[in-house]
Amino acid sequence: MKRTHSFKFIALLVSLSLIFLTGSAFFVSPIQAAEATFGLVRLNRMKVGILTGGGTACLEPSAADNNVTTITVTFPDGNGATTGYDVSTTEADLTADTDAPLPAFGQYPGTTATAFPGIDAVVPETITGQDVTWTVASTNLSSGTVYCFHFGNGITARSNAASDLTGTIATNGSSTQTAIFATATITEDTIGVTATVPQIFNFSITGTSIALGTLSTTSVTSGNITAQVGTNAKNGWVSWIKNTTNGLYSSSQSSPISVPTGSYGTIYDLDSTTGYVLDAVPGTGTPTIDTAYDGNGTSSGGILTDSFKQVAYKASQGNADTFVVNLRSKVTTTQVPATDYADTLTIAAAGEF
Repeated sequence: MKRTHSFKFIALLVSLSLIFLTGSAFFVSPIQAAEATFGLVRLNRMKVGILTGGGTACLEPSAADNNVTTITVTFPDGNGATTGYDVSTTEADLTADTDAPLPAFGQYPGTTATAFPGIDAVVPETITGQDVTWTVASTNLSSGTVYCFHFGNGITARSNAASDLTGTIATNGSSTQTAIFATATITEDTIGVTATVPQIFNFSITGTSIALGTLSTTSVTSGNITAQVGTNAKNGWVSWIKNTTNGLYSSSQSSPISVPTGSYGTIYDLDSTTGYVLDAVPGTGTPTIDTAYDGNGTSSGGILTDSFKQVAYKASQGNADTFVVNLRSKVTTTQVPATDYADTLTIAAAGEF
Protein backbone atom coordinates (compact mmCIF):
# COMPACT_ATOMS: atom_id res chain seq x y z
CA MET A 1 0.00 0.00 0.00
CA LYS A 2 2.77 2.44 0.80
CA ARG A 3 4.40 1.75 -2.58
CA THR A 4 1.06 2.36 -4.31
CA HIS A 5 0.68 5.68 -2.55
CA SER A 6 4.23 6.60 -3.50
CA PHE A 7 3.57 5.90 -7.19
CA LYS A 8 0.37 7.92 -7.03
CA PHE A 9 2.23 10.84 -5.45
CA ILE A 10 4.97 10.75 -8.07
CA ALA A 11 2.42 10.57 -10.88
CA LEU A 12 0.64 13.58 -9.41
CA LEU A 13 3.87 15.59 -9.31
CA VAL A 14 4.63 14.71 -12.94
CA SER A 15 1.13 15.71 -14.00
CA LEU A 16 1.33 19.01 -12.17
CA SER A 17 4.74 19.71 -13.74
CA LEU A 18 3.39 19.08 -17.24
CA ILE A 19 0.41 21.30 -16.57
CA PHE A 20 2.68 24.07 -15.27
CA LEU A 21 5.07 23.83 -18.22
CA THR A 22 2.23 23.76 -20.73
CA GLY A 23 0.42 26.66 -19.09
CA SER A 24 3.53 28.78 -18.77
CA ALA A 25 3.75 28.94 -22.56
CA PHE A 26 0.72 31.22 -22.50
CA PHE A 27 2.61 33.71 -20.36
CA VAL A 28 5.76 33.97 -22.55
CA SER A 29 5.78 37.27 -24.50
CA PRO A 30 5.91 36.76 -28.30
CA ILE A 31 8.85 38.28 -30.24
CA GLN A 32 7.81 41.81 -31.18
CA ALA A 33 8.88 43.61 -34.35
CA ALA A 34 10.60 46.92 -33.63
CA GLU A 35 9.12 50.13 -34.96
CA ALA A 36 11.62 51.75 -37.30
CA THR A 37 12.55 55.41 -36.80
CA PHE A 38 10.80 56.13 -40.07
CA GLY A 39 9.98 54.68 -43.45
CA LEU A 40 8.62 56.06 -46.69
CA VAL A 41 7.73 55.10 -50.23
CA ARG A 42 7.94 57.77 -52.91
CA LEU A 43 6.20 56.85 -56.14
CA ASN A 44 7.52 58.58 -59.24
CA ARG A 45 4.00 59.29 -60.48
CA MET A 46 0.91 59.81 -58.33
CA LYS A 47 -1.64 60.29 -61.11
CA VAL A 48 -4.55 57.85 -61.16
CA GLY A 49 -4.89 55.29 -63.91
CA ILE A 50 -1.23 55.02 -64.91
CA LEU A 51 1.88 53.04 -64.09
CA THR A 52 3.75 54.96 -61.44
CA GLY A 53 7.09 54.74 -63.21
CA GLY A 54 8.51 52.92 -60.22
CA GLY A 55 9.56 54.55 -57.00
CA THR A 56 11.87 54.57 -53.99
CA ALA A 57 11.56 52.88 -50.60
CA CYS A 58 13.49 54.08 -47.53
CA LEU A 59 13.82 52.81 -43.97
CA GLU A 60 15.78 54.03 -40.95
CA PRO A 61 16.11 51.31 -38.30
CA SER A 62 15.55 52.35 -34.70
CA ALA A 63 18.07 49.71 -33.56
CA ALA A 64 20.71 47.52 -35.12
CA ASP A 65 19.03 45.00 -37.40
CA ASN A 66 21.43 42.15 -38.08
CA ASN A 67 21.20 39.15 -40.39
CA VAL A 68 18.65 40.80 -42.66
CA THR A 69 17.86 38.62 -45.68
CA THR A 70 14.57 40.08 -46.89
CA ILE A 71 12.79 43.39 -47.12
CA THR A 72 9.09 43.47 -47.90
CA VAL A 73 7.02 46.40 -49.10
CA THR A 74 3.26 46.09 -48.82
CA PHE A 75 1.68 48.51 -51.27
CA PRO A 76 -1.61 50.19 -50.32
CA ASP A 77 -4.71 48.26 -51.44
CA GLY A 78 -7.16 51.12 -50.87
CA ASN A 79 -10.67 49.75 -51.23
CA GLY A 80 -9.32 46.85 -53.24
CA ALA A 81 -11.05 48.00 -56.39
CA THR A 82 -10.90 51.65 -57.48
CA THR A 83 -8.44 53.17 -55.01
CA GLY A 84 -4.94 52.09 -54.07
CA TYR A 85 -2.59 50.22 -56.37
CA ASP A 86 -2.43 47.15 -58.54
CA VAL A 87 0.85 45.25 -58.20
CA SER A 88 2.33 43.48 -61.21
CA THR A 89 2.74 39.75 -60.84
CA THR A 90 5.80 39.82 -63.10
CA GLU A 91 8.78 39.92 -60.75
CA ALA A 92 11.08 41.60 -63.28
CA ASP A 93 8.72 44.60 -63.37
CA LEU A 94 9.77 45.40 -59.80
CA THR A 95 13.52 44.86 -60.06
CA ALA A 96 15.36 46.90 -57.42
CA ASP A 97 18.37 49.15 -57.92
CA THR A 98 20.45 51.64 -55.92
CA ASP A 99 21.44 53.92 -58.79
CA ALA A 100 22.06 57.58 -57.99
CA PRO A 101 20.45 59.77 -57.01
CA LEU A 102 19.17 58.41 -53.76
CA PRO A 103 17.02 60.80 -51.70
CA ALA A 104 18.50 63.48 -49.47
CA PHE A 105 16.73 64.34 -46.25
CA GLY A 106 17.41 67.99 -45.50
CA GLN A 107 15.38 68.31 -42.35
CA TYR A 108 15.72 64.83 -40.90
CA PRO A 109 18.07 63.14 -40.37
CA GLY A 110 20.05 65.57 -42.48
CA THR A 111 22.04 63.17 -44.65
CA THR A 112 21.83 61.58 -48.07
CA ALA A 113 20.49 58.04 -47.94
CA THR A 114 22.71 54.96 -48.00
CA ALA A 115 22.10 52.31 -50.63
CA PHE A 116 20.28 49.32 -49.14
CA PRO A 117 22.99 46.61 -49.10
CA GLY A 118 22.85 43.80 -51.64
CA ILE A 119 19.62 44.80 -53.35
CA ASP A 120 21.00 46.39 -56.53
CA ALA A 121 19.61 44.56 -59.62
CA VAL A 122 17.68 42.10 -57.40
CA VAL A 123 14.35 40.78 -58.74
CA PRO A 124 11.66 40.20 -56.08
CA GLU A 125 11.67 36.68 -54.68
CA THR A 126 7.92 36.68 -54.19
CA ILE A 127 4.91 38.84 -55.02
CA THR A 128 1.85 37.90 -53.02
CA GLY A 129 -1.10 40.21 -53.41
CA GLN A 130 0.16 43.63 -52.31
CA ASP A 131 3.35 42.20 -50.75
CA VAL A 132 6.60 42.41 -52.69
CA THR A 133 9.61 40.72 -51.08
CA TRP A 134 13.21 41.11 -52.18
CA THR A 135 15.76 38.57 -50.90
CA VAL A 136 19.30 39.80 -50.27
CA ALA A 137 22.51 38.27 -48.99
CA SER A 138 22.57 38.43 -45.20
CA THR A 139 23.40 41.99 -44.19
CA ASN A 140 23.46 44.18 -41.10
CA LEU A 141 21.64 47.50 -40.86
CA SER A 142 22.68 50.22 -38.42
CA SER A 143 20.40 52.45 -36.42
CA GLY A 144 20.51 56.12 -37.41
CA THR A 145 21.22 55.30 -41.07
CA VAL A 146 18.61 55.78 -43.78
CA TYR A 147 18.66 52.91 -46.28
CA CYS A 148 16.97 53.36 -49.65
CA PHE A 149 16.50 51.56 -52.94
CA HIS A 150 14.50 52.11 -56.11
CA PHE A 151 12.01 49.63 -57.54
CA GLY A 152 10.80 49.19 -61.09
CA ASN A 153 7.68 50.16 -62.96
CA GLY A 154 5.32 47.48 -61.70
CA ILE A 155 2.83 49.52 -59.65
CA THR A 156 -0.34 50.96 -61.21
CA ALA A 157 -2.46 53.60 -59.49
CA ARG A 158 -6.12 52.64 -59.65
CA SER A 159 -8.79 54.81 -61.26
CA ASN A 160 -10.02 56.97 -58.35
CA ALA A 161 -7.99 59.55 -56.43
CA ALA A 162 -7.61 58.82 -52.72
CA SER A 163 -5.73 60.02 -49.67
CA ASP A 164 -4.39 58.15 -46.64
CA LEU A 165 -3.32 55.08 -48.59
CA THR A 166 -1.17 53.15 -46.10
CA GLY A 167 1.32 50.36 -46.52
CA THR A 168 4.25 48.86 -44.66
CA ILE A 169 7.97 48.24 -45.00
CA ALA A 170 9.49 45.37 -43.01
CA THR A 171 12.81 43.56 -42.65
CA ASN A 172 13.36 40.09 -41.18
CA GLY A 173 16.52 40.81 -39.22
CA SER A 174 17.37 40.46 -35.56
CA SER A 175 15.18 43.39 -34.58
CA THR A 176 12.67 43.00 -37.45
CA GLN A 177 12.24 46.66 -38.28
CA THR A 178 8.82 47.78 -39.53
CA ALA A 179 7.41 51.11 -40.64
CA ILE A 180 4.02 52.26 -41.84
CA PHE A 181 4.00 54.67 -44.76
CA ALA A 182 1.19 56.60 -46.39
CA THR A 183 0.72 57.98 -49.85
CA ALA A 184 -2.05 59.33 -52.07
CA THR A 185 -3.23 59.32 -55.66
CA ILE A 186 -4.36 62.48 -57.43
CA THR A 187 -6.14 63.26 -60.68
CA GLU A 188 -3.12 65.06 -62.14
CA ASP A 189 0.50 65.22 -60.95
CA THR A 190 2.16 67.24 -63.68
CA ILE A 191 2.44 71.02 -63.85
CA GLY A 192 2.70 72.73 -67.21
CA VAL A 193 5.00 75.74 -67.34
CA THR A 194 4.82 78.34 -70.09
CA ALA A 195 6.85 81.45 -70.77
CA THR A 196 7.39 84.05 -73.46
CA VAL A 197 10.66 85.65 -74.46
CA PRO A 198 9.93 88.95 -76.21
CA GLN A 199 11.78 90.27 -79.21
CA ILE A 200 14.76 92.23 -77.93
CA PHE A 201 16.57 94.92 -79.86
CA ASN A 202 18.84 97.63 -78.44
CA PHE A 203 20.80 100.18 -80.44
CA SER A 204 22.91 103.08 -79.23
CA ILE A 205 25.81 105.33 -80.22
CA THR A 206 28.42 106.82 -77.93
CA GLY A 207 28.10 110.37 -79.21
CA THR A 208 26.20 112.69 -81.51
CA SER A 209 29.11 114.67 -82.89
CA ILE A 210 32.56 114.10 -84.37
CA ALA A 211 34.96 117.03 -84.29
CA LEU A 212 37.65 116.56 -86.91
CA GLY A 213 39.25 119.87 -86.00
CA THR A 214 41.73 121.51 -88.34
CA LEU A 215 42.29 119.46 -91.44
CA SER A 216 45.74 118.86 -92.93
CA THR A 217 47.15 118.64 -96.42
CA THR A 218 49.84 116.19 -95.36
CA SER A 219 48.25 113.82 -92.85
CA VAL A 220 44.91 112.11 -92.31
CA THR A 221 42.63 113.56 -89.63
CA SER A 222 40.15 111.17 -87.96
CA GLY A 223 37.27 111.20 -85.50
CA ASN A 224 34.82 108.50 -84.45
CA ILE A 225 31.83 107.26 -82.50
CA THR A 226 31.01 103.70 -81.45
CA ALA A 227 27.70 102.02 -82.27
CA GLN A 228 26.34 99.17 -80.15
CA VAL A 229 23.67 96.57 -81.01
CA GLY A 230 22.07 93.99 -78.72
CA THR A 231 19.40 91.63 -80.01
CA ASN A 232 18.00 88.13 -79.76
CA ALA A 233 16.97 88.15 -83.43
CA LYS A 234 17.79 84.65 -84.64
CA ASN A 235 19.16 85.92 -87.95
CA GLY A 236 21.21 88.71 -86.41
CA TRP A 237 21.20 92.38 -87.28
CA VAL A 238 22.18 94.96 -89.92
CA SER A 239 23.24 98.60 -89.62
CA TRP A 240 23.16 101.27 -92.33
CA ILE A 241 24.52 104.80 -92.66
CA LYS A 242 24.06 107.81 -94.94
CA ASN A 243 25.08 111.50 -95.04
CA THR A 244 23.73 114.71 -96.56
CA THR A 245 23.84 115.51 -100.26
CA ASN A 246 26.75 117.93 -100.02
CA GLY A 247 28.96 115.81 -97.74
CA LEU A 248 31.55 117.76 -95.73
CA TYR A 249 30.52 121.26 -96.85
CA SER A 250 31.12 124.93 -95.95
CA SER A 251 27.88 126.87 -96.23
CA SER A 252 29.66 130.21 -95.81
CA GLN A 253 31.96 129.47 -98.76
CA SER A 254 29.65 127.17 -100.72
CA SER A 255 32.56 124.78 -100.86
CA PRO A 256 32.58 120.98 -100.46
CA ILE A 257 35.54 118.82 -99.57
CA SER A 258 35.38 116.62 -102.59
CA VAL A 259 35.30 112.87 -102.22
CA PRO A 260 37.91 110.95 -104.15
CA THR A 261 37.16 110.54 -107.81
CA GLY A 262 35.37 107.22 -108.18
CA SER A 263 32.24 105.49 -107.00
CA TYR A 264 30.56 103.92 -103.97
CA GLY A 265 32.00 100.57 -103.02
CA THR A 266 35.62 101.51 -103.69
CA ILE A 267 38.08 101.92 -100.80
CA TYR A 268 40.38 104.97 -101.02
CA ASP A 269 43.56 105.50 -99.04
CA LEU A 270 43.99 109.14 -98.01
CA ASP A 271 47.72 108.58 -97.60
CA SER A 272 47.89 108.85 -101.38
CA THR A 273 44.84 111.02 -102.17
CA THR A 274 42.58 113.65 -100.60
CA GLY A 275 38.93 113.76 -99.66
CA TYR A 276 36.41 112.62 -97.06
CA VAL A 277 35.74 108.90 -96.32
CA LEU A 278 34.20 106.55 -93.76
CA ASP A 279 36.06 103.58 -92.31
CA ALA A 280 34.25 101.12 -89.96
CA VAL A 281 36.12 98.79 -87.59
CA PRO A 282 34.59 95.76 -85.79
CA GLY A 283 34.60 95.69 -81.98
CA THR A 284 32.91 93.49 -79.39
CA GLY A 285 31.15 90.49 -80.88
CA THR A 286 33.20 90.82 -84.09
CA PRO A 287 30.45 91.94 -86.46
CA THR A 288 31.25 91.97 -90.17
CA ILE A 289 32.02 95.30 -91.83
CA ASP A 290 30.59 95.81 -95.29
CA THR A 291 33.30 95.82 -97.97
CA ALA A 292 32.28 99.36 -99.02
CA TYR A 293 33.53 100.70 -95.66
CA ASP A 294 36.16 98.14 -94.68
CA GLY A 295 39.30 100.29 -94.77
CA ASN A 296 42.70 99.65 -93.29
CA GLY A 297 41.75 101.13 -89.91
CA THR A 298 44.11 104.09 -90.11
CA SER A 299 43.92 106.09 -93.33
CA SER A 300 41.43 104.60 -95.79
CA GLY A 301 37.67 104.27 -96.20
CA GLY A 302 34.73 104.37 -98.56
CA ILE A 303 32.50 107.03 -100.03
CA LEU A 304 29.38 108.15 -98.16
CA THR A 305 26.12 108.68 -100.04
CA ASP A 306 22.82 110.39 -99.30
CA SER A 307 20.96 107.05 -99.28
CA PHE A 308 21.34 104.32 -96.66
CA LYS A 309 24.20 101.93 -97.33
CA GLN A 310 25.03 98.86 -95.24
CA VAL A 311 27.94 99.51 -92.91
CA ALA A 312 28.02 96.49 -90.56
CA TYR A 313 26.10 93.29 -89.87
CA LYS A 314 26.08 90.04 -87.91
CA ALA A 315 24.31 86.80 -88.81
CA SER A 316 23.48 85.76 -85.23
CA GLN A 317 22.27 87.16 -81.93
CA GLY A 318 24.51 89.53 -80.04
CA ASN A 319 24.46 90.76 -76.47
CA ALA A 320 26.41 93.98 -76.99
CA ASP A 321 28.03 93.96 -80.41
CA THR A 322 29.99 97.09 -81.30
CA PHE A 323 31.61 98.68 -84.31
CA VAL A 324 33.48 101.96 -84.61
CA VAL A 325 32.53 104.55 -87.26
CA ASN A 326 35.61 106.56 -88.27
CA LEU A 327 35.35 109.71 -90.41
CA ARG A 328 38.63 110.57 -92.11
CA SER A 329 39.69 113.56 -94.19
CA LYS A 330 42.70 115.13 -95.86
CA VAL A 331 42.50 118.26 -98.05
CA THR A 332 44.34 119.73 -101.00
CA THR A 333 46.37 122.92 -100.75
CA THR A 334 43.68 124.67 -102.80
CA GLN A 335 40.77 123.79 -100.51
CA VAL A 336 38.81 126.98 -99.70
CA PRO A 337 39.43 127.94 -96.06
CA ALA A 338 36.42 128.10 -93.68
CA THR A 339 35.52 127.13 -90.12
CA ASP A 340 32.07 125.76 -90.88
CA TYR A 341 32.75 122.59 -92.83
CA ALA A 342 30.08 120.16 -91.64
CA ASP A 343 28.16 117.02 -92.50
CA THR A 344 25.23 115.21 -90.89
CA LEU A 345 25.30 111.42 -90.71
CA THR A 346 22.25 109.29 -90.04
CA ILE A 347 22.80 105.76 -88.72
CA ALA A 348 20.16 103.06 -88.41
CA ALA A 349 19.99 99.37 -87.45
CA ALA A 350 17.46 96.55 -87.35
CA GLY A 351 17.20 93.00 -86.06
CA GLU A 352 16.41 90.18 -88.46
CA PHE A 353 13.82 88.24 -86.46
